[in-house]
Amino acid sequence: MTLDLAEAVLIDLNFNHCHLHNANFTKTRIIGTTAFGGATFSGNARFGGATFSGNAGFGGATFSGNARFGGATFSGNAGFGGATFSGDAGFDGATFSGNARFGGATFSGNARFDGATFSGDAGFDGATFSGDAGFGGATFSGDAGFDGATFSGDAGFGGATFSGNARFGGATFSGDAWFVGATFSGDAGFDGATFSRAGFSEATFSGDTWFSGARFNGDTWFSGARFNGEARFGEARFSGQARFVGATFSGDARFVGATFSRYAGFSEAMFSRYAGFAGATFSGDAGFSRAKFSGDAGFAEATFSGDAWFGEARFNGDAGFGEARFNGDAGFRWARFSGDAGFVGARFSGDAWFGEATFSSGPGFSRATFNGTARFEGATVAGARYGGPKQADE
Repeated sequence: MTLDLAEAVLIDLNFNHCHLHNANFTKTRIIGTTAFGGATFSGNARFGGATFSGNAGFGGATFSGNARFGGATFSGNAGFGGATFSGDAGFDGATFSGNARFGGATFSGNARFDGATFSGDAGFDGATFSGDAGFGGATFSGDAGFDGATFSGDAGFGGATFSGNARFGGATFSGDAWFVGATFSGDAGFDGATFSRAGFSEATFSGDTWFSGARFNGDTWFSGARFNGEARFGEARFSGQARFVGATFSGDARFVGATFSRYAGFSEAMFSRYAGFAGATFSGDAGFSRAKFSGDAGFAEATFSGDAWFGEARFNGDAGFGEARFNGDAGFRWARFSGDAGFVGARFSGDAWFGEATFSSGPGFSRATFNGTARFEGATVAGARYGGPKQADE
C-alpha cells in the first residue's frame, strides 16, 4: 500500500500491523491517537513537520527505508520501543512534549536527533545505533536514559542540555563519543560504560557524576570540564591519554584505584574539596603542574611508573603520598604545601625534585627511600630555607 496524505488533517489514525510501501505524512496533522504499532514500512516513511496531537505509537514498527520525522511535533507520548530502522532515521529538530520511548530500538543507519527537544523523559535504554548517532544541541528537560545502549558509530552529544538525570550506565561507544560543551544539570551516570575516544571538554556537570568502572580505550578529553558535584572515577581505566587540563572539581574528586596506561594530564586543574587518587596507577607520565588542591589530596599507595610532575602545585589542605611509588622522576619544584605533607614510606626510584618548594610545617619523609638524587635546594620548611642539595648516598 502506498499512501500520500501530506498536509492532510486526520483523526484517530490506526495502522497497527499494516504493511505500507512509501508513506507520505509530511506536515500532516493527526488529531487524537496515532497507532502504527507493529507496522511495516517497506519503502520510505515521511513524517517531516507532522503534528501528533495525542499519543503516537510506533512500537515494534519496521522502517525498511529511510524514516523522516525531522521537525515533527509529538504533543503526547511517543512510543518507538523495539522499532527497527533499517535506513537512516531523522528526528532532527523534532519536539517531544510528552515522554519519548525508544528503548530497545535498532538503528541500522544513521540516527539524527540534532536539535531535538525532549520535554518529558527520553528513554533509549538498550537501543542499538549501528551508524552515527547525532544528538548535538538536543535538549532533555526530563530524565534521559541510555543505559546499556550500543553506539557502533560516532555518537555526538556536543552542546546537548540534560536538565534531569542522564543515565549512560553500561553503554558501549565503539566510535567517537563527543559530549563537548554539554550541560548536565542533574546527576550524570556513566558507570561501567565503555568508550573508544571520548570528548567531554568544556562540559558542565552540576550534579554528581559517576564514571566508576568505566573503560576508556582511546584518548579521553575532560579539559576545561566543570564538576560541581562529586566526580567518581573509581576503578576507571584509561588506556589512552587522559586529559583533565584546567578541569574544575567543586565537589569531591575520587579516582581511587583508577588506572592510567598512558599520559594523565591534570595540569592547572582545580580541586576545591577532597581529591582522592589512593591506589591509582599511572603507567605513563602524570602531569599535575600548577594544579590547585584546596582540600586534602590523597595519593597514598599510588604508583607512578613514568615521570610525575607536581611543579608549582598548590596543596592548601593535607597532602598524603604515604607508600606511593615513584618509578620515574618526581618533580615538586616550586610546589607549596600549606597543610601537612606526608611522604611516609614513599619510594623514589628516579630523581626527586623539591627545590624551591614551600612546606608550612615539617614534611614527613620517615621510611621514605631515595634511590636517585633528592634535591631540596631552596626549599622552605616552616619558614627556614634549605641550602644545598642532598645526594641519595649521604
